[in-house]
Amino acid sequence: MQRFITDARRWAPGIRKLHVYIVPDLTRDIALHDLVARTRSVVRPAFGHCLAEVPDEWLHATLRAVAGVPSADISATQRAAFTSALTDGLAAVPAFTSIAGPPMATTTAVLLDVDGDHPGGPWRAMGAAVTAAIAAVFGDAALAMDPGAPHLTVGYGTAEEDSGRIQSLLRKQVRSARATLSVNEVHVVDVAQNAADSSYRWETVARIPLSAGAVVA
Repeated sequence: MQRFITDARRWAPGIRKLHVYIVPDLTRDIALHDLVARTRSVVRPAFGHCLAEVPDEWLHATLRAVAGVPSADISATQRAAFTSALTDGLAAVPAFTSIAGPPMATTTAVLLDVDGDHPGGPWRAMGAAVTAAIAAVFGDAALAMDPGAPHLTVGYGTAEEDSGRIQSLLRKQVRSARATLSVNEVHVVDVAQNAADSSYRWETVARIPLSAGAVVA
């Protein structure tokens, strides 16, 4: 395990960035809530010294960031255009469920992998709509950040540790545990990074359903 927020990932002081997230509803997806809690309880005693846990209210899966443009430089007109483009694009993408898990240890985090991003899969279709909306409003340069495969981060690495030891513990105690993640909407969020405690917090700009309907701002 290595520190997740390295110099390469550290944002300049005061900078906030616009992202598009999936934010799980843990009051609805009870099994997911329990899986996250179980994962934390397994790794915390032995590896709490090298992980910054993500509290329930800040769990998220990143679809895309608007790269290269601080959120403070995005005008109200651009935000409205982005929300409109997302609403139009996501109107053709039906709500769906994915499977999250089992938990795994990477070199910089403990996370739950999320399925559905295979060709023709629902996550791929949703991601394509989000990518198209960002490119249409902010240009292709705003797509520079590759979010990678979909996942929910349970804890960010903060210190050196053997990821293999963490993975072995997870495999023994949370082996093949999976849970449903319901995906009904995307959240446009204005994100702040706290590098000192390896955390991300945000303010919601808009919530856009994966079907025709009103935007919840």
